[in-house]
Amino acid sequence: MNVWYKLDLGNGMDALPKTHEVEREFTSLFLLNSSRPTGAMLFSRYDLERDNVELFFNPQAADIAVRHNAKPCDKPTPNAYRISLLCADSDGGLLANFPSQSAP
Repeated sequence: MNVWYKLDLGNGMDALPKTHEVEREFTSLFLLNSSRPTGAMLFSRYDLERDNVELFFNPQAADIAVRHNAKPCDKPTPNAYRISLLCADSDGGLLANFPSQSAP
């Protein structure tokens, strides 16, 4: 399945606790599967116009996304707001998913 998920968290200060909670769940998943990569990845983007932190879960992270009430969405496309890789258990996630956003 190729469904991505999106979770809107509000402004940066409001988003921080939930972002840390989701990151901890990714870390637990990666520790449980330490012998083999899961392919699960978490990305974030801050939409200045809406003052909103957006978390994006790739299809391999669907279980985590659903547990946090993320909504299905299309794969995010590059826009004026840079997307960042927050969690992954393998290298190259940002480059593979968003080639135009990989350079600092």
